[in-house]
Amino acid sequence: MNLIITGEVGSGKSSHCQRYAKHLQECGFKTGGVICRPVFQETTKTGYKVTDIRTSAETIFSLTHPPAEFTGEKVGKYSICQSGLSFADKAIQEAIQTGCTVIFLDEIGHLEIAGKGLAEHARLAYQKAPHTISVVRKSLLSKFLAAFAPDKSNNIFVIQDTQTDTDIHTHYFENRADTVDISCIILAGGKSTRLGSNKVTATLNSQTLLERAIANLAGYGDEILVVTAYSKTDDKTRQLAGIKIIQDILPDKGPLAGIYSGLMASNSPLNLVIACDMPFINRPLLEYMRAQAEGYEAVVPRLAQRPEPLHAIYSKSAGEKALGLINEGKFAVSDLLACLKTRYIEEAEINRFDPEHRSFFNINRPEDLEKARNIAEIKSI
Repeated sequence: MNLIITGEVGSGKSSHCQRYAKHLQECGFKTGGVICRPVFQETTKTGYKVTDIRTSAETIFSLTHPPAEFTGEKVGKYSICQSGLSFADKAIQEAIQTGCTVIFLDEIGHLEIAGKGLAEHARLAYQKAPHTISVVRKSLLSKFLAAFAPDKSNNIFVIQDTQTDTDIHTHYFENRADTVDISCIILAGGKSTRLGSNKVTATLNSQTLLERAIANLAGYGDEILVVTAYSKTDDKTRQLAGIKIIQDILPDKGPLAGIYSGLMASNSPLNLVIACDMPFINRPLLEYMRAQAEGYEAVVPRLAQRPEPLHAIYSKSAGEKALGLINEGKFAVSDLLACLKTRYIEEAEINRFDPEHRSFFNINRPEDLEKARNIAEIKSI
């Protein structure tokens, strides 16, 4: 399991990381690796020190105003001390050699993405340690994933906002080998521009659209994940029972990034992806789609040659291909389908279960919401 803590500069990432280390130690986990903390002279930040979590030893890692005899590398306004890098390398290496269960890798940045700095030992930790926690600046996340994630991308979970996700969850680091058959991923991160209000909280039959989506999928999969836009998770969403809230790993990149975020957090080889604004899910059709999944990377309904990629089943491995497209600047879900071995469910098959095609009715505008309310009232659904 590789947990990534990311956020803006000064958002408390390292402090959050430090709390994780203390909490995991109290819970009996053997921890190692490094955490970087700022050093101040009066109220002015003068650099960072690096702490070996396993031994509590520490040394200067970077300086804003290095002495004349400084040796190291310049990164932005900081000069990274060679002695600090050597200290951190040794701490990571010894954490691996002594069998630490969780290894911390704080301040993975430009140097490591370029293959320098702590890159070699960080890569060894990702390969050998049961669990790692990396701290990566938000602006570098996509580059970090491209540089380090491919070998371990099935086990990545990202905390994007340490202020709204302050709980420390030891279950991230428990045995995750017992994967389930299928998970349900609800995409709830759209901007709702045409509707004029948040789709997630729009109501239909006294339920919000998100509550209705969760109820429609109850019992279909062994877990339900709700993917929300970065920093847009409200208190009502957090209070919903029986779901896992996932924030977009790559914010503002559209539904393809939402699919990627959900797949990376899922424990299942198969994943049903549904947009939260589709209120009339047809369970027999979903069961039929699930039965067609063997040997395919995606199962996608298609009406009049138009796929419905936000009412589809994806293999977990499709996440890696989604990330590759995003890194190429391609954000259309149709580009993902073109990369996958896809089983299309054609109209004749759909008609056996949903002849009126209500499964694919989605709410974009106020008039769509009103129409959905009328359908729900007339059909008692």
